[in-house]
Amino acid sequence: MFMKTTLMKFTVLVFAALSVLAFCSVAADAQGIRIHYGFERKNDVKATKNKACMDMRTDYDGSTAAFYSEKAFLRDSLKQFAFDKNGNALDNEAYSKLVDLHGGLKEVSLIDFKNNAIVLGYKPSFILIRGEGKLEMPKWSLTEETDELNGYKTKKAVGEYYGRKWTIWYTEEIPYDVGPWLFWGAPGLIVKAEDEDKIFSFYMIYVEELASKSRYDFINACYDPSSSLQREKDGMYRFALKDAEKMYTRMENDMDYSHKIQGIISSKAYDKSGRELTKAERSAAFKYIPLIPESYWK
Repeated sequence: MFMKTTLMKFTVLVFAALSVLAFCSVAADAQGIRIHYGFERKNDVKATKNKACMDMRTDYDGSTAAFYSEKAFLRDSLKQFAFDKNGNALDNEAYSKLVDLHGGLKEVSLIDFKNNAIVLGYKPSFILIRGEGKLEMPKWSLTEETDELNGYKTKKAVGEYYGRKWTIWYTEEIPYDVGPWLFWGAPGLIVKAEDEDKIFSFYMIYVEELASKSRYDFINACYDPSSSLQREKDGMYRFALKDAEKMYTRMENDMDYSHKIQGIISSKAYDKSGRELTKAERSAAFKYIPLIPESYWK
């Protein structure tokens, strides 16, 4: 179900008309756009329910794109004020707000169009994994099929991208060739994307003009071990994209390996009744399907 969209912070005339020409004239003077997306994924192909992250954003400024969780961004922002370089609390108010910010996807996707480069960043528990690679050119096959999604006239395109077959819906009413995750290259903003196996689904909620600078630089720094006060031995890893993806996928699927990387000697987990779970039961909970399939790297 899509929500009826509005273009925020535009003139009253544009708000009422939602015309393409008016959008273009205002956007030309803007610093870019921020698209609000919902993201649903399965951790098990046979699952009947998806895990939903409804606070995803794409910031696009013409040369970079950042796909991230709003909650995770706010946590990283508050940490700049809450702690000093030694981990001591500096601002009690910022620290208390951090405690309230639960959830949020700890994964980011960054695109640097000028340098044809991408970064996939992960923060499982107390470590950071940064993978760097080259941006692929999507080979979308445009179709004549149309639909109205979230208040926009959209067109369908299909193609294989980073090892999966995708169907996307894009709108030429918003003339930006970006979307969620690493998607780009369509003749308009990508409103919806779904893989062939229906494991992953992205859908636009609404879009707004960027009133300030894109968050790309801040997020890039937060996921950059070289700019961190911590060192690699403290859980900061910087790899080629292939190696970073392999490490993170294994951590998400192998409890023993994950504990080893994090330095956890032993741990316990309980069900709702308070019964301690067996090792097999805990391991069964470690299920993760990466957006870039493992077969892509072989």
